[in-house]
Amino acid sequence: MRLPKQKMKPKMKPFETLKTIAVWLCFSHQVLAQSIPVEVFSGHWAYRYQHNFSGQINNRLGISHSSTLLESYTEKETEIMTQSYLTLSLGKNVKLGLGTFYASVPGFSPSLNLQFMQKKSNWMWIIVPRIDLKEKPSYDVMAMLECRPQLSQTLRLYTRIQLMENFTGSIHNRGYNHIRVGIDLKKIQLGLASGLESYGKKYEVRDNYGLFFRSEL
Repeated sequence: MRLPKQKMKPKMKPFETLKTIAVWLCFSHQVLAQSIPVEVFSGHWAYRYQHNFSGQINNRLGISHSSTLLESYTEKETEIMTQSYLTLSLGKNVKLGLGTFYASVPGFSPSLNLQFMQKKSNWMWIIVPRIDLKEKPSYDVMAMLECRPQLSQTLRLYTRIQLMENFTGSIHNRGYNHIRVGIDLKKIQLGLASGLESYGKKYEVRDNYGLFFRSEL
């Protein structure tokens, strides 16, 4: 099954994109002085890259950023999504974000989101509803649950489920369902991975199975 045909905008080659991302990560790591999770997922029909981070400017203000890249081996199509926000803490586990959102389809737009997060020693959950700030906006909800139960003094089990669905009005645009199961060795996680990518109002689905490698830089 081929990827559903979409009106793709001109895009950088994957390695050019990754090079740009690497420069941005190095800069961000120096500014934030904290770990940045970076993951590569190599499946049977495509590879997927993602990173995300957040940091505080002061007690109330902060920044958050995430980027993903999905490259099909056969269709030679690259999907890019990147978003960056200035955040305002509204409470212990809630932040309001105002910034920008870009995806290969439909392109660039100003964006507003709410970030709900709770983190403990061996688990974390995040729910992020988001909407474009423009006429006829698209909107989406991303949710993630990550668990790292202790197996020994140096080893943890690493599991994660991450979901996202995007709509314009009542029409579905894009979605995904990703699962990771592996081991956690301090700042390195690796193991089995699956991804279900959904497209368009008919929910055309493409599955992807393989291995993931994740590191906290």
